[in-house]
Amino acid sequence: MSKELLSFNNKTALIIGGATGMGAATAKLLTDLGTDLIVLDVAEVDYPVKKFLKIDLRDKAAVDAVLEQLDEPIDAILPGPTDTPLARANADIWLSFAQDYRKSVGVECLAPEQMASVMVFLASDAASGINGISLLVDQGHVSSAVAGTHPEPAINMMLGVPQ
Repeated sequence: MSKELLSFNNKTALIIGGATGMGAATAKLLTDLGTDLIVLDVAEVDYPVKKFLKIDLRDKAAVDAVLEQLDEPIDAILPGPTDTPLARANADIWLSFAQDYRKSVGVECLAPEQMASVMVFLASDAASGINGISLLVDQGHVSSAVAGTHPEPAINMMLGVPQ
């Protein structure tokens, strides 16, 4: 694989929620790779950006209005439990999810930088055949529940799998 496939020079990336956590980690990695950034968040960011749009990400209409202006496919991740400031503030819900699974397979919560690496790959030319995807990044938790190797009633219920 050529290094150019992972080059981000003269490219622009949109980061939604880039002030902390996964968004900030993705922004840092993309900036290090030479990417210009457009960031949407309610909180100011402390890194250089091409454009910052202050927007309350809880306001679906405001987010939708911005996204409607884009004519590019958007790749996204569906993160498993990730140790971010927001997750820590809601640890009893967010970080406790999949705790039994993580303990049984010997893994910790994912780090924001791990999610950033996946997003950067999806945004790279190396992933040019992957477009408009929502990629599950959860250390195999959902797949193992579906396969029955680590039953998880909450996942089965969400997926409509009979109990």
